[in-house]
Amino acid sequence: MIADFFVVDVETANQSRASICQIGIAAFAGGKMVDGWETLVNPEEYFAGINISIHGIRPEAVEHAPTRSEERRVGKECRSRW
Repeated sequence: MIADFFVVDVETANQSRASICQIGIAAFAGGKMVDGWETLVNPEEYFAGINISIHGIRPEAVEHAPTRSEERRVGKECRSRW
């Protein structure tokens, strides 16, 4: 598939940019979303109440999700299709 552009969105567990708890990638072609991928990530950090109120992701939701290092492997497999 050839995409015109991609949009990447991340959510964080707290104020640290390193506390990623969700990653999403959307591929667009011809002005329409043609593919997408998302995963929860266990940041192995605390969740701030303000962040939970924004995205609704709680520590329990990522308890068994891949960590950042594990996600890199899974994400690489997903991105290989683009």
